[in-house]
Amino acid sequence: MASVFSAINYGGVAIKNRFVHSATYEAMASETGEVTEKLVNRYRILAKGDIGLIIPGHIFIHPHGRAGKYQMGIHSDEMVPGLKRLVHAVHEGGSKIFLQLSHAGRQTKKSLIGRRPMGPSSFDRDPLNQVKAAGH
Repeated sequence: MASVFSAINYGGVAIKNRFVHSATYEAMASETGEVTEKLVNRYRILAKGDIGLIIPGHIFIHPHGRAGKYQMGIHSDEMVPGLKRLVHAVHEGGSKIFLQLSHAGRQTKKSLIGRRPMGPSSFDRDPLNQVKAAGH
């Protein structure tokens, strides 16, 4: 059995150990989805704590696929500077970073995205928000 302290190569990326910070929803981005200094500092601390791989919370790829109010986004060029700061902070701490991309589908609210949520079908309701999606 390999030690959790031993390096590993994952998809061509050399990771210094097997400690992984799994994706979580931090609710620390701006209301528009931009990376904040709070987020950068959070992940800077984790990287300095010797986590080999950091996976920040699910990042929405389209405004209609947003799941939470303060969720990070990667849906426009305006997000790039903040995401670069985040990646730089993690790399500076000696860790690697993978981003988990997401689209909430029907598991969001009209009040959050400004329209009826979309899903693969309009059959039944989302068990989380009790929303019946617009099917496609």
